Amino acid sequence: MSGELMLVCQKCKREVHQGCLWVSFDEIRTLPVLHKHWEETCAASAVTLEALGAAPDEITWKVHHDGCTPALEDAYSVEVRQVATWAGLSRWTAHLMAKNWFACSDWDEVLREAAGESTEAPRIVARVAGAA
Repeated sequence: MSGELMLVCQKCKREVHQGCLWVSFDEIRTLPVLHKHWEETCAASAVTLEALGAAPDEITWKVHHDGCTPALEDAYSVEVRQVATWAGLSRWTAHLMAKNWFACSDWDEVLREAAGESTEAPRIVARVAGAA
């Protein structure tokens, strides 16, 4: 795969040539409801550290090779080749922004990883100039 970005399988930690970036529809269905309930509950009173700690997690984007991907019968997925360039990543970001669940996802962290601003094991990284 040649492109400006490289996606890394979260299971085997190798570059993904055929695979996808995906989120579970179960998370998509449940987390926005949990977020709304949490926000309504916290908006009624002063937010405490305990309340902040009880905030629901984000919908987590995952990256896997075709061989490492768990069964994706119930998932929203994007083929790796569609986000392997900055233009493709931008296009998909614009597309996803129209989804009502998108704000509850960690896509902002995916973008930070692509920009080289993440200290954790990145799912997506910019290719080094001259690297194939």
